[in-house]
Amino acid sequence: MELRKLFTTNLSGLVLGQNYDTSKQKTVSWKGPLYRRRHPQVLDLLYVTDQLGGLVRANAPMVQGITDALSLDAPNAKIEAVLLTLRDDLNAGMSLTEAMRLRPRFFPGGYVDLIAAGEESGGLAEVFGQLSDDLDLDLEMGGSWSGALNYASLIIAIQLALLSFQ
Repeated sequence: MELRKLFTTNLSGLVLGQNYDTSKQKTVSWKGPLYRRRHPQVLDLLYVTDQLGGLVRANAPMVQGITDALSLDAPNAKIEAVLLTLRDDLNAGMSLTEAMRLRPRFFPGGYVDLIAAGEESGGLAEVFGQLSDDLDLDLEMGGSWSGALNYASLIIAIQLALLSFQ
């Protein structure tokens, strides 16, 4: 067991000069080039959708709401960076749709088009609510679709194996 002396100031339970076990720290393993990262991206988009929708439903100023609440409570650095750049673009006078269009790797095109329709019609709160529901359903269906496809491929493999022995 490797013990390392950490010199920190009382930060989240760490005390200056105390020994801590660093062997239990999680290591990040590279999943390879074919690893699908769909669900983390959908979770990130769902978080941003819920938070922005909450601001719109509360009729709160978007820039101030992002600054005060969202960027400080962001669950990861990617979301924090997206929210802070959205805030900067909104401060520069861009609409929410224009700011989102600058980040196509985070905000899909159809998503931004729905936000644009909500801005134009005045029903942005309803659009955020519907997008949130759709993203929730996408997460739920993603697991069931993969399970169904695995089951179907297993049945086909068994049938092919039975046919090859006749």
